[in-house]
Amino acid sequence: MSILYEDHLRQQGVTIIKNSGTKEILTINGVVAGCRLENGGVIEGNFVIVGVGSKPCTDLVLGQVKMAGSANGTGIWVDGSLQTSIPGVFAIGDVIALPFHMYQQAQLEHALNARRSGEHIAKVLSGIKTVYDYHPC
Repeated sequence: MSILYEDHLRQQGVTIIKNSGTKEILTINGVVAGCRLENGGVIEGNFVIVGVGSKPCTDLVLGQVKMAGSANGTGIWVDGSLQTSIPGVFAIGDVIALPFHMYQQAQLEHALNARRSGEHIAKVLSGIKTVYDYHPC
């Protein structure tokens, strides 16, 4: 099944890189410029989307973006557009800690939040100005 998705994405102009993770997010004057891969390659770009699996994993961005609670907190602080403290770097899903109407900040670790935050970031990156206003109940 994954081969079908890969072929479809390639037809849409997406480059798929396998067997190399992200080593570093590159910035110029505090704005994202791309990322350096573990295999030494560099991908240029003006935004980064981080997807890391079912257990929140924030090691890649520790010391680079504002974290929830403390410098090595469990969540990546994002604003209403899901942008981190680095312009052009966004986070979604279980790793985010976002402004929440009932609390100053919340980390919502469940599948529905992951899906809805993914839908929201697609709107934001396509130029639609909207605020993520997720309510878990």
